[in-house]
Amino acid sequence: MSIEAIAFSSPCTLTAMRDLLTKEGSTSWRGGDNDFWGEYLVTRLPDDGAKVRIFVEKARFVIDVSAVREPVEFARAMDFVQRKVLPLLGAYEMTTHPGWE
Repeated sequence: MSIEAIAFSSPCTLTAMRDLLTKEGSTSWRGGDNDFWGEYLVTRLPDDGAKVRIFVEKARFVIDVSAVREPVEFARAMDFVQRKVLPLLGAYEMTTHPGWE
């Protein structure tokens, strides 16, 4: 279940994002491609297993937090997204996104 997502713009491509996030080193990111998400990046946070995924929708990037069991896990995952991931990717024009159920 997706809990929250943020749509954003970035000067980076998905490949450049993966390179930056891998270099940062706090989590291991991998790329994927399927019929539903298209190309995407995904990681699991080490402390609680929350999943963070980045994909493209309507020419914008979306970062999606899912697989969260407790509110405290969601808070940690969103802190990780807002303090580490989005600044590293040079994110701008950020808006809330409904996420996916």
